[in-house]
Amino acid sequence: MNSPILYKLLMIMVAISLIQLLVIGFISITGTQNLGLSAAEDARAIGMESVNNASSAMNILGEEMIRRIAQDVAKQVEIYINAHPAMTVADLQSDPEFQKIIVQSVGKTGYTTGMDAQTLINRFHSNIKNVGTDYHTMETSNPEFYAILAQGSSCQDSSGYYPWKDADGVFREKYGYYICTNAKTADGVTLRIGATTYIDEFSQPVREIEDQINTRINQTTATINDKTTSVTGLIILVTVVTMLIVLVVGYIFAQSISNPIRQLTIQAEQLSRGDLRRVTTAKS
Repeated sequence: MNSPILYKLLMIMVAISLIQLLVIGFISITGTQNLGLSAAEDARAIGMESVNNASSAMNILGEEMIRRIAQDVAKQVEIYINAHPAMTVADLQSDPEFQKIIVQSVGKTGYTTGMDAQTLINRFHSNIKNVGTDYHTMETSNPEFYAILAQGSSCQDSSGYYPWKDADGVFREKYGYYICTNAKTADGVTLRIGATTYIDEFSQPVREIEDQINTRINQTTATINDKTTSVTGLIILVTVVTMLIVLVVGYIFAQSISNPIRQLTIQAEQLSRGDLRRVTTAKS
């Protein structure tokens, strides 16, 4: 019958080996996963920063384009009015050639308009239903838009961002630039030209890149998690095999230590009973 010392030694050796394996495995798994996820998030942060910078740059280019369109249309309107000094606002509204000059496309969904600089009443618009609109009514319904118009009340150039409901009923950010012409109609009206469009038209390509970056990073994160699962399984397998090896080697090693101790214990018990035969035999 084996001594309890054998089992104690064996348990100690297995426990020490197992704890080391578990610690090393845990550190390996969490370290590998955290490193991979950290790298993925760093890549996402760098990508988002680049996208935001590119988006801001595209918006600035969009603002410049809108400004130039407003200035160009205002100059064309001014030339036409000077060339037709007898035409009133009503005459110009019924003139198809002038309509093409004052109402032009801006980007994909934007357009230019013409309003009375003094009364802020719209006189030329791509949608005939909006002609005659008094923009003073926007003071409460769209204060951001009205504030831009109010900036140029003395025919100064004005510009800025404001929310506008699109055809789907969703509010999106628009950018507008407003400039007065240097010519008056026959009835003394100074036209104020506005060029507006949804600003996200210019940053849309960048946002598509943002979606691609997020998709790639999400795929990478999923791959890291899958790889971590595979590594975890491998570490568990190695741990089990190592434990079996430790059990076999530990048993042999513990037995080599416990057997002499067990023999000494037996002899000590015999000595305590006064039996000197085995001791004498061991000495001889």
